[in-house]
Amino acid sequence: VEIARALAEKTSFTHAAPLIGTLEYVPGSGPSATLATLLGYVPNEGDAWHYTLDALRRSFEHILTRPARGPDPVLPNRPFLDLVDEELPPMAPELVGPYLEIARLMGQRTAQMHAAFASIVDDSAFAPEPFTFNYQQSTFQTARTWVFRVFNYLRQHLPELPEAARSAGQILLGREADLVQHLRTILSRRITSLRIRCHGDYGLGSLLYTGKDFVVIDFEGESLRPLGNRRHKRSALRDVASLLHSLYSAVRTALLAEHLRPEDRPVLEPWARCWHVWASAAFVRAYLDTARARSFLPGARAEMQILLDFYVLGRGIFELR
Repeated sequence: VEIARALAEKTSFTHAAPLIGTLEYVPGSGPSATLATLLGYVPNEGDAWHYTLDALRRSFEHILTRPARGPDPVLPNRPFLDLVDEELPPMAPELVGPYLEIARLMGQRTAQMHAAFASIVDDSAFAPEPFTFNYQQSTFQTARTWVFRVFNYLRQHLPELPEAARSAGQILLGREADLVQHLRTILSRRITSLRIRCHGDYGLGSLLYTGKDFVVIDFEGESLRPLGNRRHKRSALRDVASLLHSLYSAVRTALLAEHLRPEDRPVLEPWARCWHVWASAAFVRAYLDTARARSFLPGARAEMQILLDFYVLGRGIFELR
């Protein structure tokens, strides 16, 4: 409710579902609570999650029915943002198809949403704040606590998992210290950017596809986190990382589709990895082009890579829970 009102009353961002009204409980003392919200109807063709699954299905069918696939594609072993800066390889448009333009449009709308949040300077709940080293330390401590909590939960429930999942779980538990060490990279240098209010639970399911454009919905944040935590200002790249994780989840879901034969999945695996990387690169490149030089982005690419790595890992831990 707070975000929808701010976007409508204080910004020119028009790609969010409009808030029509709320049902509130107002006690005799203490804060009020929102029981329900009514949003304006947005004519749509479904969300970006289902659109993406359809695009992946078509891509997989194209790969499996080609008379000659040639050798499996190999991704360059370079940092992700290096790939974002480069031109897409010739095979990317053929593999990803029209979805490349969809990914670029999602990147543009995401950057415009963040620019709208950052433009609200007359409201303390939204005014951007510095990304201090104390905040970096606090962010790392929170992530480390989530790792301990989630991994302990995994240890407790490991015997209940199917055999294949138990094996993967054991491998993951053995890498717990490595994971924490990688998260610690966020403390390796000062991050020079501002923190802003963000979507908070951003993914393909947060975007309605109208047939020509996208409208953002579901600004309530991650339901497992306390409400006060959801109102914190964070790096805008947290939303970007969440959508990248959502793209990855869509690829994994498409590979497990019932209509695929078991023998097709190993064939599709390398192509699916490439689909994910090049669609992700198109999304992030459009995001950075649209948000270029904004104060909510770090000034150095190394800082940007650190934050993206940190938040992608953090999202994975949260989803594992």
